[in-house]
Amino acid sequence: MEDQPVRTGGFQTEWCCIILAILLLVFEYYNYGEFNIWTINMVIVIFFFIFLSIYNRFSTRRRVYSHMLYFPNQRIAIQKLMNDLRMGFYDIMFVLNDIRNKKKIPIEIDERTGEVVVGELGKKAKKLPVKKWAWCVKEKSFIS
Repeated sequence: MEDQPVRTGGFQTEWCCIILAILLLVFEYYNYGEFNIWTINMVIVIFFFIFLSIYNRFSTRRRVYSHMLYFPNQRIAIQKLMNDLRMGFYDIMFVLNDIRNKKKIPIEIDERTGEVVVGELGKKAKKLPVKKWAWCVKEKSFIS
């Protein structure tokens, strides 16, 4: 687990990129009075990568959330989640803390045993259709 990279990104990074792209356009217009085609292309590339970052963040949350719905009233080892979803430790912990803070699923993270305790699923938590999200999962080992 120690060789996993620290999770980077998130909405702070996306907002910083948006601000830098706007500053690039403002300084270009202030200095030259017009926009260079390369500056416009750079801003388009920046916004494309921002879109990819947002998409990746939401699809990662969705994968973990839909996987947790298969284990109501159970204890799951974090290592098992990492293996099933093919994700790193920091990514799993980031998403689990996000799910716990938003109270989408009642979960507790037991740090002594390295397990996630999933509570009783209520009416709010509903299973996502497998057909809709199966394309974003490379290997469907956890889908029954």
